[in-house]
Amino acid sequence: MEQHPIPNHSGGLFLIGFVEVDDQEKLYIRDQISTLFNRIEQEAQYQDLFIIIFVHGWKHSDAPTDTNFLAFRRFLHRWLRWSYTERRLTGRRARWSESISVGAGFLSMPEIGQDLPFWTRMAAAHRVAEGVVREVSARAKALRDAADAASWPGHLDHRNTRLVTIGHSFGGLIVHTALSQYFID
Repeated sequence: MEQHPIPNHSGGLFLIGFVEVDDQEKLYIRDQISTLFNRIEQEAQYQDLFIIIFVHGWKHSDAPTDTNFLAFRRFLHRWLRWSYTERRLTGRRARWSESISVGAGFLSMPEIGQDLPFWTRMAAAHRVAEGVVREVSARAKALRDAADAASWPGHLDHRNTRLVTIGHSFGGLIVHTALSQYFID
């Protein structure tokens, strides 16, 4: 997990956790999902969260220098600056941001030929969407629903945790495939 201080705001942080998977739906580190959600559940005990799941696009990765990942981090910084300003103006507490970057290493494989990588990568994207990404999405939704089902101790106000899922390029295909059944239901 990476921690990033928010400029001009004392104590504001966001975390980025990584879930890295290959095209056979195997996690690069076996306990990534459990470790990540244990941390998010700890934070949810003390504050409302804004959980963002990001799945990068084809020929990208979750490497710190990747353009998709850098754009995602810039988005997080902008959103948090806006959130802190909005919360300060309304008097509500700012949300802690927990971000999950799903690193699909199979999407960033070097090209073997013109068309072959596209179709094989698309098939792999569908496989991963129905496994690891669906699991991450379901756990994030369950965490949000459990947190929002209760009021803060000593308050009548209900919790207000938010969940957003973003996918770029093949990451968008993965997100759509993973969540399409939720939309139908």
